[in-house]
Amino acid sequence: MFPQAVQDTRYAVRTFFRNRGFAAVSLLTLALGIGATTSIFSLIDAVLLRPLPYRQPERLVAIFEDFGPIGFVHKPGAIVVSPIFP
Repeated sequence: MFPQAVQDTRYAVRTFFRNRGFAAVSLLTLALGIGATTSIFSLIDAVLLRPLPYRQPERLVAIFEDFGPIGFVHKPGAIVVSPIFP
């Protein structure tokens, strides 16, 4: 089993050295794919999977006001997060 894998690896390396452009594009594509996957997983892990670093995160609320009738449009990024106090 392993001798065949070693032979296949040697053949792949020889082929890559013959076609350096193909090897560069292949390695660049792999690097970009692995980097993108890692960064997206890190973002999802930090935002969705890990609990918030507060004592009772389920008691957090978002407070904002909307003054639509008088012409003020609320911007979605302008949210104040505050804990609910008893």
